[in-house]
Amino acid sequence: MLMTQAKRRNNVMTLFGQIKFPKLLFFGGILLTIGGVAFSLILPLEVRTFVDSFKTHFSMRGVLLIVAMLIGSTVFNMGGGYVLGIAGQRIVSQLRSNVSAHIITLPVPFFDGHRSAEVASHVSSDTEKINDLISSNVSTLVSGLLLTIGSMVILFTISPLLTIIIIGALGLMGLVIAPISKTQSGLYHQTQDQLGKYNADLQQSIAEIRLIKTSDAEPAMIKILKKRIHQLYRTNLRITLLNALIDPIEFTILMGTIFFVFIVGGAMVSRGTITIGTLTSFLIYVFQVLTPIASVGATLTEFRAANGAAQTLTELFDQPGEATTTLSDDVPTTSSAITFDHVNFSYQTGDGPTINDLSLTIAPQKTTAFVGPSGGGKSTILSLIERFYHLDSGTITYAGRNVQDIPLPQWRASISYVSQETSMLFGTIRDNLVFGLTAKPDDDTIKRALQSAAALDFVNDLPAGLDTELAEQAQNLSGGQIQRLMIARAFLRPAPIIILDEATASLDSASEQSIEDAIERLQQTKTIIIVAHRLATVKNANTIFFIEKGAVTGSGTHQSLIATHPLYRQYVEEQLV
Repeated sequence: MLMTQAKRRNNVMTLFGQIKFPKLLFFGGILLTIGGVAFSLILPLEVRTFVDSFKTHFSMRGVLLIVAMLIGSTVFNMGGGYVLGIAGQRIVSQLRSNVSAHIITLPVPFFDGHRSAEVASHVSSDTEKINDLISSNVSTLVSGLLLTIGSMVILFTISPLLTIIIIGALGLMGLVIAPISKTQSGLYHQTQDQLGKYNADLQQSIAEIRLIKTSDAEPAMIKILKKRIHQLYRTNLRITLLNALIDPIEFTILMGTIFFVFIVGGAMVSRGTITIGTLTSFLIYVFQVLTPIASVGATLTEFRAANGAAQTLTELFDQPGEATTTLSDDVPTTSSAITFDHVNFSYQTGDGPTINDLSLTIAPQKTTAFVGPSGGGKSTILSLIERFYHLDSGTITYAGRNVQDIPLPQWRASISYVSQETSMLFGTIRDNLVFGLTAKPDDDTIKRALQSAAALDFVNDLPAGLDTELAEQAQNLSGGQIQRLMIARAFLRPAPIIILDEATASLDSASEQSIEDAIERLQQTKTIIIVAHRLATVKNANTIFFIEKGAVTGSGTHQSLIATHPLYRQYVEEQLV
């Protein structure tokens, strides 16, 4: 499941609360549909008059009236369907826009617990279910409901006896369809969930195709995908079985009802109780009642499918986004000290604390490095600075102010962050370098940042230079080239804090030295925070914190730690740092 089950509710109506509902289009479409229904209700009465007139003459006026009513009904129903279709597209467009914007605002822990491809699959496929409901089924439901009610009222005035037969048939059909439709609802929700998981696995297998091939894991990946497909197949088989049951049962009940009406109605005509015209009009009304009733199973199935899809979307909207507050005028714009004061933090996996009573100060306009064994909490410290997660206890302050009190957009704007993972988007190199900047830099500024990141030469060598299009995950560049571009992007941001998380791991010595020189220049005005395992990257830092099991076990310069910290000295000797 994408998220936990919500309490039973009308998820479609709840979902509509997230958008500006197109009332004018929606009710305009319904009014046009009502117009078509009105023609359909009057038509059988005119047919009765026309048929009964055969006893004395042939009425051309009756023919023209019937044709006009048929045309009117068709035009109004077409108009209603088209307008409701536009309303459906408006609703889906708003839903996709709102849910996409909401997803972007969700905190990092949400994405730690949910597969991105699965979430994306739900957004695209579930909103399409809502579109199908509004565009097609609302018109069918409204016209069917009005036709049924109107026809039943007229049927009672024509023949109460025959009408009772119809009511009995409708009751029997309801008893048969209701439990089947209820079962379908759960299966449709299950199908959407399984489809999301399949899409997630498929997208991941495509994205990691090199890993799959180098690991000789094609058979294993194919097995995983086939398992997902088989789950979908089995669920859809159950839905197919239920669909196959509904139509024949409905057909049998409907044909039996019509046959019985013919028998009773024919007897009434033979006794002179009603005319042939009246029986003809009655049968037309019967068809107008039974035809929408016959499709009620499909309509309810579509509604339940849409309601199941809406459940996932409403649960997604129920996820709280990151808190945003009004921008503040007193946020420091120059480099200031960052202080951890007895900070404790653990991930939601329940594996115990990751950061344990951590207290330290990152000096402004200096370079601070974090080193230590893998899994010790170094990258977690950076994530806490970025406010990706909430602390369990303790505080982080900036210039003496709790960072939680600083509006999140302003705090994030104060930081240039280079992660250890590839963070490049579709588009050109230029698009990626200026991503997120409100004021776009000119080419000279971009080239200076590229020069500082030792990336200018290889960018100039590309046929399109800055306008070179990047492949998915920038696979047309090497790992070192990607890292240099990510560093250049960080250098372009006018932020007083620069965070480099294993940002030079894939660089050659010459490129790393160029970046070290750039960092030395930048620290005159900026605070530089580094996580790295390579000695060359951290040895010139003003302060090095050695992190073990979420705590500081040593701090100082490179030379002082060699003298006082045995494990740091061992790491240096073994070139683990």
